[in-house]
Amino acid sequence: EEGIAWLRAAITELAVAGPEDDFATSARYALAEAIGFSGDHAGELASLDETLSWQRASLPAEHPQVLRTRLRRLVSLRLGGQAKASVDEARAVLGDTIRIFGADTAEVAYVHNALARSLE
Repeated sequence: EEGIAWLRAAITELAVAGPEDDFATSARYALAEAIGFSGDHAGELASLDETLSWQRASLPAEHPQVLRTRLRRLVSLRLGGQAKASVDEARAVLGDTIRIFGADTAEVAYVHNALARSLE
């Protein structure tokens, strides 16, 4: 809980930085991850959704950071009991992931793994 509070404060301090700033994005990812580690997968998903909204306010939909946030949501959806939504989103994001990152990349493997785990 203390770490989550610290991360929320850090994000507030980084509010002047936009989504192009890797440190600001990393802080938001760390917050979502910490919330997920606490077992609150709905809160983790809400944090990622907030990050996605923040990114979409100034970045194009095809921006790699926007896509990475969408990828992170896949696991949160599955762990939060929304396997069908995770499957649907993985299928929706796979083509963009291949186009933006390339077919033989860790990002594409991540989508395939998330899809398989959600189908499981």
